[in-house]
Amino acid sequence: MLNLRGELVLRILQTDYLDDVSGRYIDPTVFANHLSGIQLEEALLLNNRAKPGAETAHPGGIRGNPSNNDSYLTFNLKLGLTIGRERQR
Repeated sequence: MLNLRGELVLRILQTDYLDDVSGRYIDPTVFANHLSGIQLEEALLLNNRAKPGAETAHPGGIRGNPSNNDSYLTFNLKLGLTIGRERQR
């Protein structure tokens, strides 16, 4: 017997922090107080996630839209094959 199953799930969250784009931009000079070497370099690279020309890409500027919560969608597809069957008595 061959069977095919599909599942589509939309999850609407109660938070805006799933993608780490919410709140305000941190002042990158603060990183030097707590990090050094390669950790500092990586933190500075990862801190700059702004789009070129964006007005809010400065320390204290708003990241994302805090009034829109995050959501995500998943789709699963399963194909099954049953080989052999139990005999009925």
